[in-house]
Amino acid sequence: MEPSGQALEPKQKELILSALDRVIKKETSLSLMKGGFKLFSRDKQLFAKYAFGVTICLLASVSLCVAFYFVFQAFGREPLEAMVQGQVNWPNWLKWLSTPEQWIRDFSGLIILGVTYLIIVYLAVRIAFLFMIYWTDEMIASVMKISRNRPNTPFSMTWLLRLLKTGMRLTLRTLGVTLLFFALGWIPFIGYPIFLLGVAWSSGKDIIATVVMVYAEEEIEVPDLCQMPFKDSARLGWLFCIVYSIPLIGILFMPLLYMLKVCAFTFAVECEMRNLVGVNEQGDKLLT
Repeated sequence: MEPSGQALEPKQKELILSALDRVIKKETSLSLMKGGFKLFSRDKQLFAKYAFGVTICLLASVSLCVAFYFVFQAFGREPLEAMVQGQVNWPNWLKWLSTPEQWIRDFSGLIILGVTYLIIVYLAVRIAFLFMIYWTDEMIASVMKISRNRPNTPFSMTWLLRLLKTGMRLTLRTLGVTLLFFALGWIPFIGYPIFLLGVAWSSGKDIIATVVMVYAEEEIEVPDLCQMPFKDSARLGWLFCIVYSIPLIGILFMPLLYMLKVCAFTFAVECEMRNLVGVNEQGDKLLT
């Protein structure tokens, strides 16, 4: 959201940072899920917005999966099968590719195709999330309005482009980290635990970074000053590991679980801000 032009309290930055730090250290993946259910049970309009956005995101993800599948069938499957069967005649300047080609042939074709389809589904969900960044921002802003005076912001192309830029940066970072831990996951014995740890850390950090992105529209220095320790981020994101363990379709549940936790995390930060200024949940005073 764009800055409202309303005067901020002198200690607004410190208030936001203190609340973020306390919530990051206090909350867990399970407590965020419970907090999300509690939040939606008390605000039906917020739940309706959540359900609508998740449905659109899932439909977009499935549509992208289908599109990527047909592109792979048309252009990627035949070269991949040829590589698995050892039928690729590499030119001299590409002879070095024969080594990873042999690694691929050492695995069965079924495993290779399964991993390929898994990557297709993951990319589809991530791209769908990128184009739903406007909805994500609106959901976080709606949660903030529950506990303080946050005026509606009119739509502007500048604001949308800034959101897309931030969303692209977060998406590329997540894709890079996921690729790294996916590669480490092939290490015998210890690879899979490393992969799960990476998923937990990256998922928890995404939750924090998404919410911080909106707070940065009030205090631009917040992203640089907010601390996201590895241990705390992993604790917030470990539940995603269980969901990801469901073959192929588990990733499709990511929008549902991710946005539930983002809303719960935002509400926890807002409640912590009220506590820091001495206003309980039943108080009449709203934060500005």
